[in-house]
Amino acid sequence: MVALKDDLGEQSMTPEKWISEGKVHGEVKDVSKSTQQLRSQFLDRFAEANGAPIEEVVASITTKSELYQSAKNFITYCEVQGFKVGTTAEYRSMIPGFFEAVFPESYDRKVFETKVKTIKMEVTTSKASFDRDMLVRLLKMAGPLDKALLYVQSYGFRIGEVVSRELSDIEDKRAFGIIKLWSDQTKTREARREYVSGECLKILRDYRALLPESQRNSKWLFPGEKGHLHKGRASARMKKLFKAAGLKDTEREIYSSHGLRAFAEDTMRECGMSETHVKQITGHDTGTEESYKRWPAIEKAWVERCLDKMTWLAPTEVVLTENPETKKELDRQRSKVDKLEGQVGELLGVLRKVLPDTQPRQLMSPELLDILRAKEGLPGLTMEEAVKIVLAKERKQLPPTVEPADDARSKVSN
Repeated sequence: MVALKDDLGEQSMTPEKWISEGKVHGEVKDVSKSTQQLRSQFLDRFAEANGAPIEEVVASITTKSELYQSAKNFITYCEVQGFKVGTTAEYRSMIPGFFEAVFPESYDRKVFETKVKTIKMEVTTSKASFDRDMLVRLLKMAGPLDKALLYVQSYGFRIGEVVSRELSDIEDKRAFGIIKLWSDQTKTREARREYVSGECLKILRDYRALLPESQRNSKWLFPGEKGHLHKGRASARMKKLFKAAGLKDTEREIYSSHGLRAFAEDTMRECGMSETHVKQITGHDTGTEESYKRWPAIEKAWVERCLDKMTWLAPTEVVLTENPETKKELDRQRSKVDKLEGQVGELLGVLRKVLPDTQPRQLMSPELLDILRAKEGLPGLTMEEAVKIVLAKERKQLPPTVEPADDARSKVSN
């Protein structure tokens, strides 16, 4: 028998290669640019925690004890530096993937969990919610750049997804636009489309028109000093805008542009979009339903149900349509009023000929009395007073015998 050499074992990666090719959550996937940036930052800090450039740190680890000690050094470094618990926990979660790629033969997950301190996440704050009035107020306060950033985020984008858009990712359909995101640029590793209003596209054009000459030909929607605008700088701008609008953080709630994702999702649900479509648009994992994305159908549903309601600054137009049944009833009432007013005219002609002592109830019907009350502004006018007032007007003087009711007296006597 011929013994075969085992060449299927895990091959070690260099730290640099891990940044761009390492597994994502244990699976072989394309590594997004945002994840690559996070991994690069992680390695810089891991190296600093262990006192040497990352290549030297890796080369110096020759035993398993040294491997796990390097991880413990990193956790201690994060705590000494005063990193937030969430940041430290995120970095700790990256260590296993890094060790599996660079030290595949030496790393043992069970040993790691017993040797390296676990970071317990205690969530004591939540993201404050936004509403339409709040968003409109922020948009009206913002300058061109902040206004453009905020408007795009209001449709459910993550801040990193906004600043990394290229002009070629935008499809202008005049009344609305489609902004495309590719699988290597999203958190779920799934390509998707988001929809924005024509008003949003106009705000983006207005912002672009004000860019300095050196940036107008940039391929990036939001140019920065090196490539596109950095998401940290964009987040800082949003935070500054929130504070200027009086949206201040508390011990329990913080205002973050990420909260606009929840606002966009809630708005689309209120417009009648299905839960699956809402998640697919905003980039939440929908499991097996990911295989059944039908973007033309999603686009049609969004345009029909959401476009008008997700155009934030245009005045809301209320279109009144005349109900046929309502019109018929109004025509009937107008006809009745015209008829009664005609009868009032006939009554005046009769009253010109009658004597003052003619019985008024023989001439005045309840309907005619109501019309006279309305015309005279005297809701308490009696039948007798009505007839005498009409006669007095015909004679151009008030009859001395009129004694109106209390609620009519002041107007009759003037």
